Parts: sequence; C-alpha cells; structure tokens
Amino acid sequence: MKKYRESLLDLDYSLSAEPNDVMLLVLRGEIYREMDKLNESLNDLNKALEIMPNNANALGQRGVTYRIMKNNEESMKDLNASLRIEKDNAFLLKQRGITFKTMGRYDEALTDLTSAKDIEQDDAELLYQYGDTCHLMQKDGEALRYLNQSIKIDPNVADALELRGMIFYNLERYDEALTDLTESLKINPKNANTLRYRGATYRKLRNYEESLADLNKSLEIEPNNLIAIECRSKTLKNMRSFTEAARDLTSTLIHSPTKSINYGLSALKGIKKRTTDNGKP
Repeated sequence: MKKYRESLLDLDYSLSAEPNDVMLLVLRGEIYREMDKLNESLNDLNKALEIMPNNANALGQRGVTYRIMKNNEESMKDLNASLRIEKDNAFLLKQRGITFKTMGRYDEALTDLTSAKDIEQDDAELLYQYGDTCHLMQKDGEALRYLNQSIKIDPNVADALELRGMIFYNLERYDEALTDLTESLKINPKNANTLRYRGATYRKLRNYEESLADLNKSLEIEPNNLIAIECRSKTLKNMRSFTEAARDLTSTLIHSPTKSINYGLSALKGIKKRTTDNGKP
C-alpha cells in the first residue's frame, strides 16, 4: 500500500501540471482501484475517456473497475468496445474472460482466456483464472493442471495457492491442502476463506487446537459466516467442548434454519447424548 501512496503523490503532482494527460489519468485510475478507491478510479477513467473516447486501455481499465463494482453489464460494454479497437490484446481478452466468468458464462470465459493464453503464455494470473474457471465447471483435474503451471511461474499468487489447496481438500489430499493454504496465508494472512479451509483441513488431520485457532481468526473477520460457525462446532465437538459446540450450532439454526436444520438437529442430538450419558461429556 505504501508504494501506491507514493505513486499517487507523484501522479497528483504530474497531473497538476498536465490535468488532461490521458495516460496519467488512466494510470492514476488503476492505482486508485488497487487501493480500493473505486469511485476515484472511475472518475479518472471517465475523464480520460471524455478526452480520448477510443482509448482501448482506458476502456479496458474502466471495464475492470466496473466489474469490481459489481456492474458486469457496463464492464462487458467497455471490454467489448476496447477489443473492437485492439482485438489481439491479451490483457483485454483476459479481463473480458474474467467478466464472463463472474457472470457464470464459463464457455465464453474459456474462449477469451484461451485466446489470451495463446498470446501471453507465461502470465501466472491468467493461468490461475483459467484454472478457476475449470474448477467452477467442475473440471478439477484440468483446473489443477493450470494451477500447477501458474504456481510454477509465480509461487506467490495467493489466489492460485488457495484454490489448489481447496481442491486438494475436496480430493481428501489433506497434507497437500495444508501446505498450499499455509503458503497462501503467508501472502494474505487475513483471508477469511483461506483460514476457514485451513481450519477444516487441520480438523481432518486431527489437529484440533490449530483448527480452532484458524476458525476463530476467520470468524473475527467474518463473524456471521455460517460455514465457519458450523465448522467450528465440529472442531469443538471433536475437542469434547460440547456446550460451546451446541452454542455454535444453535447460532446457525437461528440465522439460517432452512440450510442448517437437518445437520443442526442431528448434531445437537448427538451432543445432547454425550453431555447426558452417565452425567459425563
């Protein structure tokens, strides 16, 4: 974040002298987006496009900002327009592929990502996006192949490590899942989803103290995540902390009765039995 603030100061200074410099406006728009200042990003990109309406880079960057703002329709309009100007631009093809993926249009996403991959073969983030799309299409074997390539090129792509760890978990390859999820958390230690998956992985490996620690951290970030609460209840049950487990299960039943009712009632019944048999847990 520090490097972005420094770059922003430099760009502010440059734009004070050249307020209509399209390249500088687009660059500042990108930096604002990286800093999660999406309205500021959009303002700069809009101004750049008022000055130069057919600037493919400005259109593409605004398309990315729109997608992050969850406006996929506007994102697609801008990315389509940019690709009419530069049809073989790997960055633009990748970004449109990601927007297609976000919209659940996975075949079209793979078409664009394949075209981008043919142009730029060593883009680790592109390979991650390809693998993620395959995963969403329930093609985990193919997803692993592309995630392996992504991580080989850049072992510090946290999303690729997290996704491969999740797939390993689903395949019951828990030691490999733990390795990837731990590496991902070294890069992004406050990712609630990664913490949740590692907590679940530790539980499968019967390391309940570590499981509980990760799930507690995950719930500090997302206090109302029902999956994390249910997972923590299972860990607490394994640790024979039946009262705490029952409290978590009750919370899931209150917040999502339809989703959790069958699991929650059966689990609570099991906990009740353990806490009443012979007066011992």
